Amino acid sequence: MTTNLNLGSANCPVVVNTEALEMLKPEHREALLSSVPEALDYYVSNYEQNTTAKFDKAIADEGVTQVTFTADQTAELNDLAASVREDWVNKYKGQFDSQALFDYTEALFKQQN
Repeated sequence: MTTNLNLGSANCPVVVNTEALEMLKPEHREALLSSVPEALDYYVSNYEQNTTAKFDKAIADEGVTQVTFTADQTAELNDLAASVREDWVNKYKGQFDSQALFDYTEALFKQQN
């Protein structure tokens, strides 16, 4: 278990097909877009209470040793994962703009760290 490598996140971006969004009547588009913050707040709260809290308790109860990676080690792991990210983008590029989604998500992650 690491103290500074994220296992995942409840802070997932909301993805909506742009063409479908643009076809909505203005009031429906506004209803959808205005509901996102509340939905994400609920999702994150539920995730933290029902998943993260239970996971943290289980880690403590089982006495799992936690390891903290240095900045250099984290950078090396990030470099090693580059091929996995590239494979994901290539796998989905025919289905949606996977590079744009990846870039957007990566930028959000960098803002938070």
